[in-house]
Amino acid sequence: MIWQKTTPYQKRLWDLSNIKLDLKIYEIDDIAEYGKTLFIKPGKLAIIAPDDNAYNEMRIFEAFRTQQGHTKARVYRSMSEALEWLNKL
Repeated sequence: MIWQKTTPYQKRLWDLSNIKLDLKIYEIDDIAEYGKTLFIKPGKLAIIAPDDNAYNEMRIFEAFRTQQGHTKARVYRSMSEALEWLNKL
């Protein structure tokens, strides 16, 4: 995974494969807003969430997190899809 060594800030990967989520919408929004204060440079965040509930919650997070000129967040079911998107220019 070359992108981790060359662009650790601009390209991030969250693997939620073994995590069960049960977040409220306001909690998802709070997490997204907090991230906007930490990651101020434009970048890409790929989230792997094969679990249906985690996938749906992270899709909500994706909508809250993505903003013009900042981090683009995308949720995927598999590692291969996530890495393919992260490695696109």
